[in-house]
Amino acid sequence: MQLDPVHASRCEVNKSTTAPRARALTTHCVVVSAPNGNYRRAFDSLQNQTEAVDAITVIGQLEAREILGREIPIRCIAPTGDSPLAALNAALMSVTSELLFVLRADEVWTPDHVAQMRAIYAEQPEVDFVFCDALVQGEETVQASASLDQVDLGFSAVGTYLELDYIGGPLSCLSIRRRILERLVPLVDDTDWEHQPEAILALGASLAAARKCHLRRPLAYVTQHSAVSAGAHQQRLHSDFSNRLKAVRLVGKLSRQLRLDADFVRLLVGMEYDSQPTNDWPTFVKYCHYVQLYQSDLGSRRRILLSMYRRIKQQVRSASPLTGRLHSWWLKQRLRYSGKLVA
Repeated sequence: MQLDPVHASRCEVNKSTTAPRARALTTHCVVVSAPNGNYRRAFDSLQNQTEAVDAITVIGQLEAREILGREIPIRCIAPTGDSPLAALNAALMSVTSELLFVLRADEVWTPDHVAQMRAIYAEQPEVDFVFCDALVQGEETVQASASLDQVDLGFSAVGTYLELDYIGGPLSCLSIRRRILERLVPLVDDTDWEHQPEAILALGASLAAARKCHLRRPLAYVTQHSAVSAGAHQQRLHSDFSNRLKAVRLVGKLSRQLRLDADFVRLLVGMEYDSQPTNDWPTFVKYCHYVQLYQSDLGSRRRILLSMYRRIKQQVRSASPLTGRLHSWWLKQRLRYSGKLVA
């Protein structure tokens, strides 16, 4: 049967409209209130993005002139009670988009912030948590080279649970997929961290088995306070007893929320080591300690250690070409027969 031209053209239209298309990831930005209460800088930053976010939720009271003329719909949530986390939890629980961005009201993004971050999520569906570098407002630094733009940081649940590994940055540099966020909300209401929700999000994302990626490009301008609080966190864990105690309590609360215990170390430690991007000796030794401390079954312990050895062997041989074969053979025998820690 021959189709008439009109019918044929309709079939072509239907065929083109029903063809599968790549669906763009929807985005949601939560703007956190700042001490000065001025949201204009944050709104201008969002308005100037090359790829606009799909929804904005603001924590705080807005004046009509601040919303007037904005193209993106803005939803306001007034702070309730004395804890800033209560309003933040209400905002996070209302997120229905696939990607969440957070921006402090007194900080700004570069115009390509959303586009660059969303591109990583679109290209790497396995990535759940992305954070970028930041510049302190009023200061300028040389940008990282193009070869260091993206760094896959793998999983870090075991390292966070055992050693409080903190992988993240200032709040305005963080983004997270909703599938991980749903495991964390409501955020634990800890008064020690109510003014540092980035710590709860970063540690919680690690424990929730988020695969992390670091974008080594400064795409946000943050205040001095945000830069110091994020950068000094890891150092203070080793030098400040009270800060380490607070972090231990926070990780404990997050672990109970996610129903994690020491048994999950035994099940995941080998796979987590395989996800680590750096094939260096310190990382290898650290995970050997984890395996030998928490893997009670001798057969499983040897199997995991020898699997880890196969990865580090090339690094050992390249570091010492003359004695590399002897060194790697000695290491293999020690991992196979020794019950002591690798040092």
